[in-house]
Amino acid sequence: MLTRSPSAEPCPDALAAATASFSFALPATGPLLLAVSSGGDSMAMLHLVHRALIATGETARLGVATVDHGLRAGSADEALFVAETCHMLGLPHRTLRWSGAKPQTGLQAAARHARYRLLSDLAAPLNATILIAHTADDQNETVAMRARRDPSSRLGLSGMADAIYWRAGSGGAWVWRPFLGESGRSLRQWLDASGLNYRNDPSNDDRRFERIRLRQDQDITVAEAKPGDAERHGETRRMLDRAVGSFIADHVDWVAPQTLAVRHEYAADEAYEVGVEALRVVLAFAGQIEYRPSGPATHAMLRQLSKSRRASLARCVIERSDEGLLIRREHRRQYAARAVQNLASAPADYAPHPFESAVPVHDLATARQIERLCRTPPTPEPPQLFLHDIGD
Repeated sequence: MLTRSPSAEPCPDALAAATASFSFALPATGPLLLAVSSGGDSMAMLHLVHRALIATGETARLGVATVDHGLRAGSADEALFVAETCHMLGLPHRTLRWSGAKPQTGLQAAARHARYRLLSDLAAPLNATILIAHTADDQNETVAMRARRDPSSRLGLSGMADAIYWRAGSGGAWVWRPFLGESGRSLRQWLDASGLNYRNDPSNDDRRFERIRLRQDQDITVAEAKPGDAERHGETRRMLDRAVGSFIADHVDWVAPQTLAVRHEYAADEAYEVGVEALRVVLAFAGQIEYRPSGPATHAMLRQLSKSRRASLARCVIERSDEGLLIRREHRRQYAARAVQNLASAPADYAPHPFESAVPVHDLATARQIERLCRTPPTPEPPQLFLHDIGD
């Protein structure tokens, strides 16, 4: 549905929205690829970033892409709407289409993966940073969903990282979220008050998806989220990342071509949490699985090892020894065809788990230690940022 600014005499709230000020950081140099659907959040990002770079004389840095997932009628028209808006602004635009069969389950996750893959495939050869219009609302919902899935973990409370390196072939592209500190409502009010059009996405009302149910039901976890919560948890996450990276550097190495040693005595002391988080990462790496095993499962495995010499978790066999914990991948037939047989000398273009697809900036130190273990090139540094102010 096309949403237009009302033509009636503007009310005081509308006048306030029209003169609202926004401060946001953008990569200081290099091309920028804006990922824009027709919705209010991303259309606001398009106009605000365009105005910011008009002010600095840098609009030549901008390009725009719309991903058409082909999941519902009207998606092609929405991509055309974005293309026409970009034409009026004098910006280049590409429509990227997710082709092929779509999964019957896990559709949102698959669509997200396809979206980032298409965008990073376009951005990587240009050395461009991708901009995504996630807002504080998306952040609060993410924190609530992660807390539901693993209430014992502090990691999920940090929410989405403001930057994430998404892999594409042997390279990749940094993704930057400049509006995580803004509410979606404030962005849409600014569009309405400024007379700028956008379209509402019907999938935002589809209760098949967890995020939509959470949003519509006004879950108390979201309703009670305080401004700055995710930022504070994010700093905690970055501190933990540095500690985990240092732990892996100091305590984890190969003792055989397919066996890792974690040289650490797991005791209930101040280093325990860092050691457990490092162990979760190492298990995902050795087992070559996408996600780290849960905190409770890892604690249970350590309790088992206090009573016996062997346990299994995350497609790995873990043994106690004089070296510490010895970890090797299980050699089950169903895993063998997809596995790298010798992680200690992996192919140059190998992307290690659990960072096979992406590296959040608040996991960068940890990811680089895992990359060291398999001798693959380290994830590049995130872009340097410059703060832009729009409005009063």
